[in-house]
Amino acid sequence: VRNPQRHLLPALLLGTLLIVVIYLSANAAFLHALGFAGVQHSPAVAADVVRPALGGWGAQAISALVCISALGAMNGMTFTGARIYYALGREHAMFAALGRWSPRFGTPVRSLVLEAIITLSTVLLLSLCYLEQGSAFDRLVVFTAPLFWLFLGLSAAALIVLRRRDPQRQTIFAVPLYPLTPLLFLAACGFMLYESINYAIHNRSWEAVWPLVVLVAGGAACWFDKPPQQDPRAAGNEA
Repeated sequence: VRNPQRHLLPALLLGTLLIVVIYLSANAAFLHALGFAGVQHSPAVAADVVRPALGGWGAQAISALVCISALGAMNGMTFTGARIYYALGREHAMFAALGRWSPRFGTPVRSLVLEAIITLSTVLLLSLCYLEQGSAFDRLVVFTAPLFWLFLGLSAAALIVLRRRDPQRQTIFAVPLYPLTPLLFLAACGFMLYESINYAIHNRSWEAVWPLVVLVAGGAACWFDKPPQQDPRAAGNEA
């Protein structure tokens, strides 16, 4: 973003507003076409909405559009997720192998490979275990939701910690209404974390506990870890 001090906040607000409008409009259309019970029991809401008017080809077309949209989100998550592993390797000697930047490809290749292995192995494992029951996708959502909301909540908490430890740090983006904004976001993440865990326990979906156990084990290991020696050649690569 050019001139982020001036343009970043309007861009974030406009993008968020567009997403909210599109999301609410689509759900209003779904409810109008199928009713609440129809939306609740539909395995593919968008396809069921367009099928009566456009037939099978219309349902396939809207399903393809949904897949394309999901691939766009996955593309962004691939690049950002790998940089999280890269930052972890830069901060902890135990994971130093992940904190190496590839000058040839201009990316943290090892982090990308690890991200691919974790993602594909999770999808394949849950698919093999629950494919016959037809609940593989639901189990995958249950598996990832608690860790997802926990990570977002910790990100908001990290902002508060950074502001307290280094209040003089110059940043390119000043959080509006600080500290109210991150506190509200942290509270929302805490609520979603509670609901996702409560849903998993109520439906006896113990997959939600697995990533939390792994996260606790990793946090305990990092507690006894030491920062790695910084490689001056990697300076500036974090951008």
